[in-house]
Amino acid sequence: MNHMTYNDNDMNIVAQAMREVNAERTLRIEAEEQLAALEGKVRYADAMAVCQDSILVSDMALILKQSGVQTGEERFYKWLRLHGYVYRQPSGQNLPTQRSLELGIMEVKHVPKTNAYGRKEVRRTTMITAKGRSYFYDKIMAEKDAINAMEAEKKAEKRKRDAAARKAKRHRAS
Repeated sequence: MNHMTYNDNDMNIVAQAMREVNAERTLRIEAEEQLAALEGKVRYADAMAVCQDSILVSDMALILKQSGVQTGEERFYKWLRLHGYVYRQPSGQNLPTQRSLELGIMEVKHVPKTNAYGRKEVRRTTMITAKGRSYFYDKIMAEKDAINAMEAEKKAEKRKRDAAARKAKRHRAS
């Protein structure tokens, strides 16, 4: 029988190799965690790279949706109204509050239009500035999980109501 014997030097080499493997593993895990932390910022930077000027509220809603927030233009306007960034006029138009204008996160674009009767009008459009894109993106992403949970709950309630309505309709038909 061949028995191998190890001396202290061999054991030191093995121990050193194990320490190096563990150190490399720790560095890789830390790098992966940093990469995961930067993923959202990279997506935001990619989305913002295409536009330098102010954007429509609907475009901002689209950017948020692409970043994993369950929202659309109407839901985003609702969030903006709820948090005091816009108000709804009696005509139904959403305009920025004084606070939003002073913060420099929103602006109103005035566009001259001619209506179907040939009368000239000025159409006001709420826009989100470059500063506002960063501002709202950070705020919404901080609330992302709560917003998505709320939307999922609303969808579940709607499915229950729809199922109950279908059941009642079948019951009346029979």
